Formats: sequence, C-alpha cells, structure tokens
Amino acid sequence: MDSWTRTYLERFLTSRTTIERWAAGQQFLACADKRINAWAWKRVFREGKVQRRIKGEAFLLLMAAEDRTKKKAEELKPYFLGYTVNELSHVAHPWRRNDEWILDRFGHD
Repeated sequence: MDSWTRTYLERFLTSRTTIERWAAGQQFLACADKRINAWAWKRVFREGKVQRRIKGEAFLLLMAAEDRTKKKAEELKPYFLGYTVNELSHVAHPWRRNDEWILDRFGHD
C-alpha cells in the first residue's frame, strides 16, 4: 500500500492539470496511513523542486491525510485482528486461555 501512496503523491506533485492533481490527491488520501509521516513531508519540502502553489496544495493534502490517519488509528485502537482485546481471549490462541486443567484440578466455584 505504501508504494501506491508514494506513486499518487508523486503524480500529485507532477501533474500538469488541476483535475489530474485532484484525482491523484484523492487516491493518495485513500491509500495513506501513518507511514506517510516518515517520508511525505520530506518529499514535498526538501527533495526536488516543487512549484510554490503546488507546495501549498501539497501541504493541505498532507494535513488532510494526517487528520484521516489519526481518526482511523483512534477507531482501530481497541481492536486487534478485528476483535476487541477482551474478545480475543475467547477466539484466538495465545490469548485464549485453556483453564480446563485448573478447573479439573481445583474444582468449579
């Protein structure tokens, strides 16, 4: 997914028309995750020459992507493998506890 995100940011920065840039920006937003913080800002503001206007648009795009990724991360925070952490003890090893031997040895309450 990260390679697609890089591709769409590059298209955004190099597109000649507003429509192409908008489309690349929408694709970038759809693919972006927290990994963009490691490389996207550097690509826009330190590497290569980017026109001032496009740099401004890229700034807004990256801010929107950061906003989306923060919201996504907050929504997913209580989940792992599609389950809440409490549910994991019932469905997945090693979270599923095999307490049968304890009950057999010490009895039921």
